Amino acid sequence: LTLRTTLDRDLQKLAEEVVTRRLEADGQARNVDQAALVAMTYDGAILALVGGRDYEASQFNRVTQAKRQPGSLFKLFVYLAAFEKGFTPQSVLVDAPVQIGEWEPQNASGRFRGAVNLRTAFAQSINTIAAQLADEVGIPAVIDMAKRFGVQSELPNVPSLALGSAEVTLLEMTRAFAAVAAGQPVEPYAVRAIRARDQALYTRPAAGAP
Repeated sequence: LTLRTTLDRDLQKLAEEVVTRRLEADGQARNVDQAALVAMTYDGAILALVGGRDYEASQFNRVTQAKRQPGSLFKLFVYLAAFEKGFTPQSVLVDAPVQIGEWEPQNASGRFRGAVNLRTAFAQSINTIAAQLADEVGIPAVIDMAKRFGVQSELPNVPSLALGSAEVTLLEMTRAFAAVAAGQPVEPYAVRAIRARDQALYTRPAAGAP
C-alpha cells in the first residue's frame, strides 16, 4: 500500500526544532521538560505534529492524549454562544467585581475597566465579562458550542468553565480555531489517499473554500 499524507516534511522538521529550542531556552526555568505543537490548515489537514520532545524517551502524544486547561482560549466558545443569543461586538457589559454562586472570577490585571463593549473585552481577554456572558447565555449553551466546534472531552456544567477550567487536548482546541477560519466544522485528518499499486483504495474528498 502507498499512503499519501498531509504532513509537510519541511514544516515537521521546523516544528521539531522549535519545540527543542523552546525547551532548551525556557524548560528548566519553567520546570517543563516536554512540549507539543500541531500545525493545521483551515480544512483540518495536519501539516506538522510534535507530541513530545523525544519519542524514544516518551511515546505519550501530548497533542492527542494530554489534557490541559485551555484557560482564556476557551472564551472563544463563550463569545460565539453569546453572539448566537443576540449579543454583538458592540454590546456593552460592565467590567466590575462579579460573584456567581460561590465563584468570584478575577481579572489577571487585578483591576476593572468599567463599561466595555464585547469587542474590547474579547481582545483584552477580560475575565469578568466572559463570566457574565456565560452566566447570561447559560453554561449548557457554551458546552453545546464547544461540542459543535469539535471539543469531545467532558465539559462540566460549572461557571468556571467560561474561563477554561475544563481539561481538553491541544488537537481539540486547534480544530476549533481552524473551524473559525473555515467558517464550518473541521475534521482533523492526516491521510489524503491510499493506493494499492494502480488501484485507488481511498481518496479524501476535496474541501470546500472557506
